[in-house]
Amino acid sequence: MVEGADPPVSYFALIPTEKLEIIDTWDVSGLRATGSHDICARDVFVPDGYGYDFGGARPLQDGPLYSLSIVGFLAVAVASVALGIGRGALDDLRDLATAKTPMGRAKPLAELNLAQAEFATAEASLRAGRAFLIEAIEALWERAERNERASKQQRALARLAATHAAQSAIRATDIAYSLAGGSAIYKKNPFERRFRDIHALSAHFMIGPSSLEAAGRALFGLDVPGRFL
Repeated sequence: MVEGADPPVSYFALIPTEKLEIIDTWDVSGLRATGSHDICARDVFVPDGYGYDFGGARPLQDGPLYSLSIVGFLAVAVASVALGIGRGALDDLRDLATAKTPMGRAKPLAELNLAQAEFATAEASLRAGRAFLIEAIEALWERAERNERASKQQRALARLAATHAAQSAIRATDIAYSLAGGSAIYKKNPFERRFRDIHALSAHFMIGPSSLEAAGRALFGLDVPGRFL
């Protein structure tokens, strides 16, 4: 953060790893493989061109990709990870449901009415979230290809779609975890890891409540801080 800035500015810098101290703090419940430790830089000089304002950076290169908001781009990236986790959970459940017969039941999980309804609900939720995200991204890309700046509403819809996609993936993963029953609590089982990963991701600020608030403000035609869109 840039001290004294109003509103606060998040400034990013590109620094060679050999000039940084990596502090081993990433002891978390999920997403452990990202290795997102704290980093300390002492007396490091960053030349012009190696830093940028996260919320207000302007592209240095031409082309549609570089005209997209870096904030919106990150939101889409987070949502894409969530969709992947959700898809994996449902695929795993499909495999498990045909092989597992719950205790006290005479039929496999896949033949139980409740499991069928819940699985269908999860599938619809995940696909709907993905479809909305693709629709919003395509709208931005079409404007970018015409070298036109996306409207505030289009950018708001992209941020909203990313948040909705992540929430849909969380819902689908939770359903899969619940239907898997006792099998899901073992660390050797992929459900356990997917459950941890999706709920660690749910805490990310890019798909949190503030993103819904910002999208709602934009859709109402109100001003929205640039760092949100």
